[in-house]
Amino acid sequence: TLTVGLLRDTNLADTCKSFVGALNEDFHTGLVRLVLFRDGTDLPRADWLQCVPKGAQALPEFTDFLARGEPACGRLAQQKLDRLFGPEAGKVQSAALLKIGDQGMLAIGSDDANRFHPGIGTIFLKLIAQALDAAVSRFPAEPK
Repeated sequence: TLTVGLLRDTNLADTCKSFVGALNEDFHTGLVRLVLFRDGTDLPRADWLQCVPKGAQALPEFTDFLARGEPACGRLAQQKLDRLFGPEAGKVQSAALLKIGDQGMLAIGSDDANRFHPGIGTIFLKLIAQALDAAVSRFPAEPK
């Protein structure tokens, strides 16, 4: 259902909104954060969306994660939580962090400390990341 929804949307704003909405529902959380490496002029202002035009170099706290490219699950350092979740960082007891190709990253937070842990299987999370990467790639960033 998530992938079909990504295929139906005809612009980046709708793609992002429906994707985050579906994840909030599927994971039973309001703590989904999408970070995109683009200026975001074509995107809505929302708590769940962060646009970082300077890309990965503007997020030094995530350098190792982005270099590895594998999903990270468990407790995140406070600096990372603050960057991703802002005022709601205190609610996040565990998280899944996914690299979205070269487009950005996705964080799914939970108030359950055992929801996302380092030993959790990540195949489904990788598929989510690949589907979102393909969907976002359909809408290239406008040249500056």
